[in-house]
Amino acid sequence: MTSGSGSHDYAFHDLFVPEAHSFSFADPPLRPEPLYRLPRFGLLAGLLSAACTGIARHAIDALLALAQAKTPTGQTSLLRERTAVQADVARAEALLRAARAFRTEMLREAWDAVNTGAALAAEQRGLVLLAAAHAATAAAQAVDLLYNAGGATSIYETSPLERCFRDVHVATQHYMLGPLSLEPAGKALLGFHMAGSGL
Repeated sequence: MTSGSGSHDYAFHDLFVPEAHSFSFADPPLRPEPLYRLPRFGLLAGLLSAACTGIARHAIDALLALAQAKTPTGQTSLLRERTAVQADVARAEALLRAARAFRTEMLREAWDAVNTGAALAAEQRGLVLLAAAHAATAAAQAVDLLYNAGGATSIYETSPLERCFRDVHVATQHYMLGPLSLEPAGKALLGFHMAGSGL
């Protein structure tokens, strides 16, 4: 099992799996409800990226608590009084809120479209995936700012910032959130046909 995403690997040997118990992301959905007409990769990426933005929110809260109590080595004032820390907290907050707003907007538009029975255009499908991948990247950037602002306190396993740093970077390595996810999103925006991509 990995940190961040809770992913697992399984291996089976000499086991028959009937075709009826399998599926492919390239196959059309078996059910007609709106949920199953959403882009599969985009929906899964949206769910995974929610973990990333949750981690970033926790990191902000952890840094705010630390800044109220920590006096950095060689300093006489609290961490919260350092202008660089103040600016980093503001940047992290903006990164997180903007990323969440973009993801929410794209998922809401997709949901509204499939509820009318409409098929999503390739561009709209690409935007759902892009918004999720961007949310994960922005969350990692926000956590990096806070991890650095915490100084040496951040490196200890007892620090929530250490765990946030580790988990958010593990999650951004996921296929649906990492740099590879930008290519199909970009292709969709550029008008390439994406049939069978799972996008």
